[in-house]
Amino acid sequence: MSKKKIILILLSVFIISSIVGSIIYFYKNEKKVLKYIGDKVGYNPNDPKSKEINNNVHYNNSKRQRLYMKEDETIYFSIKDQIKGKEYTDYDRLCYIEDYDEYIYFKSRNSKILPILTWNRIYKTDDIYDANFIYHYLYGKDLDRFLNRINFKQKYCRFPISDYLINKKSLYSHYLKMMNKYPDDYNFMVESYILPQQIDIFERVFKENESKNGRNIWIVKPVGLSRGMNIKIVDKLSDIIENVEIKEQVVPNNNNTKNNKNNKKNKNKNKVTNEPKYVIKNKKISKNGNVIVSRYIEPSTINNKKFDLKIMCLITSYDPLMIYLYDDGIVRFATENYSEDKDKLSNKYIHLTNASVNEKNSNYIKNNDFYDLKESVSSLNAFKKYCEDNKIDYDAILSKIKDYVIKAILSNYDSAVEDLHKYKLPSCKNIFELFGVEVILDKDYNPHLIGFNSKPELFTNSKVGEKLYNNVICDLLNIIGIRKYNRKSMRKHRRVYTLEENLKECTKELKRYTGHFELIFPLKNNIDKYSKFIENKTKLNTELWSYFLKK
Repeated sequence: MSKKKIILILLSVFIISSIVGSIIYFYKNEKKVLKYIGDKVGYNPNDPKSKEINNNVHYNNSKRQRLYMKEDETIYFSIKDQIKGKEYTDYDRLCYIEDYDEYIYFKSRNSKILPILTWNRIYKTDDIYDANFIYHYLYGKDLDRFLNRINFKQKYCRFPISDYLINKKSLYSHYLKMMNKYPDDYNFMVESYILPQQIDIFERVFKENESKNGRNIWIVKPVGLSRGMNIKIVDKLSDIIENVEIKEQVVPNNNNTKNNKNNKKNKNKNKVTNEPKYVIKNKKISKNGNVIVSRYIEPSTINNKKFDLKIMCLITSYDPLMIYLYDDGIVRFATENYSEDKDKLSNKYIHLTNASVNEKNSNYIKNNDFYDLKESVSSLNAFKKYCEDNKIDYDAILSKIKDYVIKAILSNYDSAVEDLHKYKLPSCKNIFELFGVEVILDKDYNPHLIGFNSKPELFTNSKVGEKLYNNVICDLLNIIGIRKYNRKSMRKHRRVYTLEENLKECTKELKRYTGHFELIFPLKNNIDKYSKFIENKTKLNTELWSYFLKK
């Protein structure tokens, strides 16, 4: 056999073995290869929509943050900025995982967050115990069962004690207690009354205002409902009183309960007292029997339309308490010109700013320009520019909002932490929650806190909401720290962190990339200011505060 034939045979064997080897490597490392391709050409091969994304990609990563995230063993979510023939804005961002790992799974039913997670190559699982990141709400026994089995590397999206904040009755009840104790500090919510419990007090206040011929307009909000459901603007006491009735209070008779257990014929199990019990008569107003009646302040307007602000607040742990605020948000507008005419008090398109209400009006304008306040939903940055153009102190407004958010969370902090400690969680960082903070500005541009929303809906069929929500989730994932997690290797290992390890988790979080989120508590310059509102200071809080004060 000639030398040429031998060389050709060897070359053919080498080529064939190389091709076979490449095929085997691809199948073994398919996901890593797809990631490499996606990074090079600028799109995800598994996502047909992403093929439209421009190939010219600019990476806005911090080397220091990336190196730390690797050292921290958390997945770094970097930002991909699109620059396809248009000026770059903060909204034109898509996020992807810098260091891909096959054990990154999530559990979620949120239709808006699914595309964000799948784009980031986080794969869905049907088993909640297999997931690193759980953006799926559980309730009752399902929640208790999961939190008692959660692994220290898993992240769940909702505190079991979040009702202290999102429930209007609970929030305002604790606010009133703090207002009585610290009247100079707790004066940032609109004067309100919980009905039917405070019907007598409210009736007296209403009649006093009436006798002075003062402005006497009130807004009635049902407890436990959202999206503007059953909210009314009233200026007559009869509109409220007619929906409240008095019933006799029935109290269980607990005397001789042991003797009465087997006595089925006992008819005196309950006794009737003479104490009146107020109840909401009209179930259409409130399903759970409570409403909040608040004084209707005269709002500031833009383009003669009422508006409010919605800002994202992230709590990454309750003990120790760590609060972040996003530096952008949305501005929601009513869709008809503001008026306090009595004939127009029932017009929701004048007095309510909820997008779910106003999008039904023909005047509702969907967003085409992120910085146009003529739209029905716009961005907080657009409002900031409006303030600068009209010589309104935006920084003072934002500073007050930060102060109010911290104080509102601290108003029920002791009770919330006590309930949270009933769950023996492996890590203080197992649970996080994203809240929407609603704020309204009066005619003098003084902010007033309305309340907190769980599952904040930024999207509201607008480009502003959709793109902003994408950025919020990306920054959130970086802050909370998603770690590699393999349930099979940890099935028999449910480790519980010590005090020192929990503190270390908090200090690690402080070094991660926070994006547009800003830590507002605790800080070295505000620990003394706000710690007085906490009666039972936990060890983790005091240790973390010491860490900040030593810096």
